[in-house]
Amino acid sequence: MVTKEKSLNQQSAAVYNRLLILRLLRKHRQLTRTQLAEVTRLQNSTMSYIIRDFLNRGIVVESGKRESGAGNKKQTWLQVNPRLGWVIGIVIQNVYAELVKVDYSGKIIDSCNFEVSEDITTLPGYLKERLEQWYADRGRPPGPMRGLCLGLPATVDPEVGVIENSKFFNVIDYPIADDFNKLFPSSSIIIDNDVRQAALAEYHSEGFNLRNFLFFYTNYEKAGDGFKPGYFGSSLFIDGEMINGENSAAGELTGILRPNDPPLLSAQDLEDLKNIDGPLTSSLKGLGHWILPWIEALSSYSDPGCIVMGGSLCWQNEKLLDMMNDLLNSRLNRSAGREVTITRAQSPVQGVAYGAAITLLDHLSPELLEQ
Repeated sequence: MVTKEKSLNQQSAAVYNRLLILRLLRKHRQLTRTQLAEVTRLQNSTMSYIIRDFLNRGIVVESGKRESGAGNKKQTWLQVNPRLGWVIGIVIQNVYAELVKVDYSGKIIDSCNFEVSEDITTLPGYLKERLEQWYADRGRPPGPMRGLCLGLPATVDPEVGVIENSKFFNVIDYPIADDFNKLFPSSSIIIDNDVRQAALAEYHSEGFNLRNFLFFYTNYEKAGDGFKPGYFGSSLFIDGEMINGENSAAGELTGILRPNDPPLLSAQDLEDLKNIDGPLTSSLKGLGHWILPWIEALSSYSDPGCIVMGGSLCWQNEKLLDMMNDLLNSRLNRSAGREVTITRAQSPVQGVAYGAAITLLDHLSPELLEQ
C-alpha cells in the first residue's frame, strides 16, 4: 500500500534528482549519461527516464559525441539547452560593476564592467540605461533574459531583497529588489552577498573538484598612498553544498571574528601578491602572519580540509601560500595526513558576477520542471 507520506517522499526525491542533474550539467558544462550516473549513483532506469523526459521537453540537448577508448562506443554529450534563455550576474566592487551574461547551460557569453556611483540607490536606474546600451552595442543572446542577480558587499536578506546593512554603501534596510522589480517587471531579481557568489563561482570553475572547503574572501580599499584589506567574509562547503545558515548569515565575519588592524600595502605589494611566482617580501610575510590567526580559528572550528583564498585582494603568490600552509599546520599541530591546505582561487576574473548568475539559474531551475 502506497501511503500519502511515501508518495510525497517519492515526489520530493524525483524533484531533487532532476535539480541535481541540471546543477551537475551546468557545473561541468556537459556530461554523458555514464558520467551523470557515476556522480549521482542513480539507477540506470531512473537516469534514463529523467534524461529522456528532459530531451523530449527541450530542457536538455545533445551536444556532440565524446571519443571513447578502443573497443568502446562513442558517448553523447548532454548539456542544458542554452537557447532556453540567459541571465545577468552582477557584482559591485569598490566603484566598479562587473557584469556577465550567462546562458542556461552555464556558459559565460559576454561580460563588461563600468564605473558606478557610491550612492547605491541610483544603481537600478543607471544599470537599466547601461544594459540597453550594452544590448545595442553587442546584441542580445538567443532566448529571453530571465533575470538579474546582484552580489553585494553587504549584509542582505536574500528572501526579500533588502540590504540590511552596508558600510561600503552607507545604507541600512534599503529594499533594493523593489526598485529593480519596477524597472524589470518580468524578470527574477535576486540580491545576495558577494562572498557567497564568489564561493559558488569557485565551485563551478573549470577543473575545481573539491566538495569540502572553506572559501575565505578579502577585498582591499584605498588608504592614503597605499591600500588596506578592508572587507572580509567566508563560505563553507560540505559535500558540495554551501552552508548558508538559518538566516543566510553564515560566514559574515563580524566583531572579534573580523580581522582588525590590517597592514598597509603598496601598489607593488598588490602586484607581488597576485604574481604566482612573485617574491616573498617582508610586506607579504607580514600580511600572511597578520591574517593567519583568523584562518586558524575558522580551520579549528570547521576542519574544512582546504581553504581557498579569494577576493579582489588576489592571493596567488605561491611562496606566501607555502609559508602560510607551514605555519597553519604547525599551529594546528596537524600530522601530514590531516593537514589543512591553503590554496589560491581559480575562478575567472568576473568570478562573483558568474556566481551570482549561477545562483539565479539554480533559483529558476524548478520553473523548468513545471513547464
